[in-house]
Formats: sequence, C-alpha cells, structure tokens
Amino acid sequence: MKKMISLWLIIISLLVACGEEETWQELNDENVEEELTLFMYEYKNGWEQSLSTQSFSIMEKFFVGNSQVFHMERKQHQQLTGERKVEMFIEATDINIEVNQFNEWRIYWNEVIEVDQVGTIHEETRARRYYISEGRNGYQITAIERSDEINEHSF
Repeated sequence: MKKMISLWLIIISLLVACGEEETWQELNDENVEEELTLFMYEYKNGWEQSLSTQSFSIMEKFFVGNSQVFHMERKQHQQLTGERKVEMFIEATDINIEVNQFNEWRIYWNEVIEVDQVGTIHEETRARRYYISEGRNGYQITAIERSDEINEHSF
C-alpha cells in the first residue's frame, strides 16, 4: 500500500512539473544574440537556395527531424516549388530576441521577402516568430508562428 501511495505521489509530482509555464525575458547576451541572428540569416538564405534548386534536403539541418515544424515547412516548400516561386530574404526589421528558463529562444521580426514567380516579382513584409533550441547539431527551429501579411507591394 505504501508503495502504491508513493508511486501515485511520484506520478502526480511529474505531471505537475511537466506543466511548468515558460517565462520569457529579453536576451541580454550579445554573443548569443549575434549567433542566433546569423543562424536565422543562414536559414533564410538556405530557404532561397532550396527553392531555387527545388531540394528541401538543404533545410533539414535547421529542424528537428520528423517534427511538426519540419513537416509544415516541407509542405510549404512543396507548395512554393509547385507554383514555381522562389523567395529571397531581403532584410529583417524590428528584431526582438527572448530567452526562457529552459534556454530556448524566441525571435520575432518583420521580414521583407522578394517573391519571384517565373519572372513576376513582388515584395512582401511578413511578421514571424521563430522558436529555437540548441541540440547536439547546433541551433534548430522548433516552431514558427506566422501572421497575415503586413504589407505587399508589386513592382
């Protein structure tokens, strides 16, 4: 009986501990901020290259394999390549980087993207939020949050 009660207490403790909420605060480490920004720029440049070559394998290193965000981005990649679209990252503005108590990072920014669809080019500004953690192979994107396009200009 004592073992059964102890087991239930352990299970309840584990369930309560798993429900801990994340607490986000502004990142105050310039080195990590620079590394994360560089990682994101590499990710965006890799995205352009993967669309140009129609090969998602270029992007695999940026995600945890077989994760939800991996499949979400692969599906987006298939859609864009099917439409013959190539997205070129121009710049990011209003960059904010936060860290939580689990050493995970959240980057949110407005990104300016040039979209080329078989010679028709237009520019879009999108608000994005990227969640990043560090794995054994370096930084990896664990989630991406999108909002509606902020602004769209054709030229």
